[in-house]
Amino acid sequence: MGEYAFKWRWKITKLFCATSVQDYVDTMSVEYYVFEDLENATSVKIHKASCYFVKRGPTKTTAWHGPYNLEKAKDVAEKVSSNYNKGWTYAKCCMNK
Repeated sequence: MGEYAFKWRWKITKLFCATSVQDYVDTMSVEYYVFEDLENATSVKIHKASCYFVKRGPTKTTAWHGPYNLEKAKDVAEKVSSNYNKGWTYAKCCMNK
């Protein structure tokens, strides 16, 4: 089986194994991470997966949650930010919102 045929077969299998079409679409649009500052210095932020800071990874004082689609990232940011009373925002370094 050629590589192209294998990839196509995998996509079809993934589509039919998903619990809904929306689940399949969600898996194809995963591209956001939620940043948490464990020392409560800044608000919770949503970054694109391609952002420089995401690629650096976590440190002793930070945590990254994800990857998620944008809607799920918003939900996670809301839940995490409720622990700090600082809210959440889109990261200025990589979001145009």
